[in-house]
Amino acid sequence: QPRMSVLEASRTLQVARATVQARLDRMQRLGVISGWGPRVDPAALGYGVVAYCSLTISQDAGHAAVVRALEEIPEIQEIHTVSGESDL
Repeated sequence: QPRMSVLEASRTLQVARATVQARLDRMQRLGVISGWGPRVDPAALGYGVVAYCSLTISQDAGHAAVVRALEEIPEIQEIHTVSGESDL
């Protein structure tokens, strides 16, 4: 429970607060604890891989035709028209 305070952990574990802090510090130093922030698992959300790609298309092909072809690929979740060097 990364949001648990050291004081709360010491009460739950029934050990001194300094003991909890020393153990946490040691585990961080040894690399056992690599971070405290939330980590989202894309696979649990139904996404095996998330990638963002930019496309520059031939204007002769036509924007709508390219979008229709991309919509046939089930793995593509979203398509956006963008400004700048890329088209999609």
